[in-house]
Amino acid sequence: MIGDAFLVADLASQVGRRSQAKVISVDYRLAPEHPYPAAVDDALAAYEGLLHTGFAPSDIAFAGESAGGGLAVATLVNARDRGLPLPAAAFVMSPYVDLTLAGTTMETKREVDPLFTRELIQARVTDYTAGQDAALGLISPIFADLSGLPPLIIQAGSHELLLDDAVRLARQAAAADVEVTLDITPGVPHVFQAYHAILDRSGRGIGQSRTAPVDASRQR
Repeated sequence: MIGDAFLVADLASQVGRRSQAKVISVDYRLAPEHPYPAAVDDALAAYEGLLHTGFAPSDIAFAGESAGGGLAVATLVNARDRGLPLPAAAFVMSPYVDLTLAGTTMETKREVDPLFTRELIQARVTDYTAGQDAALGLISPIFADLSGLPPLIIQAGSHELLLDDAVRLARQAAAADVEVTLDITPGVPHVFQAYHAILDRSGRGIGQSRTAPVDASRQR
């Protein structure tokens, strides 16, 4: 709904530094002006552009946070279904992968999430779906067939409504024989890596985090 590549330059640059790789932050179209499938189409076009430029799939990884984390996974599914060679891996931070809002932590984490409420998220779902079924695999990749996807690293904080999205995504990926690492950090909120990036830039230090070369999205 909001944001652009410039606003996540700090986090994207951290991904680049830690992976010692070039980072492309995709300025995909936003809802409600451009609802589904605009963002999905833009993300796939960006990946196809890299391939056409001559980058080997094995030298590319996707990364994304929040809605962008969901978009990164949807782009993997979309690329696979279209017969494209898949990137080496994907790294998603606090992924928003279920627009039906069925995750149990939508309720159990209400009191500890400092950023979101279920009502706030619910109000934006129809802006993105624009009448489409929220359970479609390219809208909510938690419901997609994840078989054949490259390794996934999934990170989340224990103090966020979307925690169960990350947990269920990891479970679904493992059931589909996808190599998956689930990393939950206690006591931190949604996309805590963005705050760590700010601390790192200020010289105050941060904890360890895993990274990937291509930032295919940004937080919404």
